[in-house]
Amino acid sequence: MKVFAVSGDKNWYKIGLSFQNAKWVGRTQATASILDTVVKGDEVEFTSTKDASGKDMFATVSKTGTATKKEEPQQKSTSTYTGKKRDDNSQFRTPDEITKQEIGQMVSRTMLVFSGTLDVNNLDVIETTIKRLFTIYEEQTRV
Repeated sequence: MKVFAVSGDKNWYKIGLSFQNAKWVGRTQATASILDTVVKGDEVEFTSTKDASGKDMFATVSKTGTATKKEEPQQKSTSTYTGKKRDDNSQFRTPDEITKQEIGQMVSRTMLVFSGTLDVNNLDVIETTIKRLFTIYEEQTRV
């Protein structure tokens, strides 16, 4: 099965045959050493058990293949992931994906506000306004 996502704290792995049918499986102390080497895109074989709260946890895991595409090292996220969040397709998103989507939405809303008002003479004012609004948005969304 393929690893489709790894949580920021590397305690949860989204594993399955396809992204839509993949499930999140939690790391255990017994499987920690092998899971330290597993990255997104790797192929693994595993067995899982349910913990007391009904969550899937690794019982055994072995790495059968490695990711063919080398990924760039990701920067550490400064935001705190407070739980499972879902997008419109009911798919789990990582904290980095949530941030990227929210920034994209914010930029598109800003562009709608300024459509038709862009002029060479007022670009400095618009840049200052966008920076000020982004700072306010960041302060309001910090928890």
